[in-house]
Amino acid sequence: MKKRKPARRLTAVIEPGDGGFVALCPEVDIASEGASIEEARTNLIEALALFFDTASPSEVARRFQREVLVTDITSAARNLMGREKQSAAAKSRFAGSPCESSPSR
Repeated sequence: MKKRKPARRLTAVIEPGDGGFVALCPEVDIASEGASIEEARTNLIEALALFFDTASPSEVARRFQREVLVTDITSAARNLMGREKQSAAAKSRFAGSPCESSPSR
């Protein structure tokens, strides 16, 4: 019988994405997505379990950030574009570039 590893308490940041939600765990930089908040959360939990079950101890140690600080900030920037316009502008600016990536890492 395989011994179960102890549970880890991690952070999940969930944001609206293109037609769904994107969930990110900043401690290990693992992300997933889903059609709903709960699905994105569940998919992130599965992705994290897969990572911790298959990654070498050195890979976990290299990626793991023990301390993630989350706080609110206020921006006084002028001429802010709407989130949708920013996203569309970023996509068109980086479309086809070698750095282009999908929402799920």
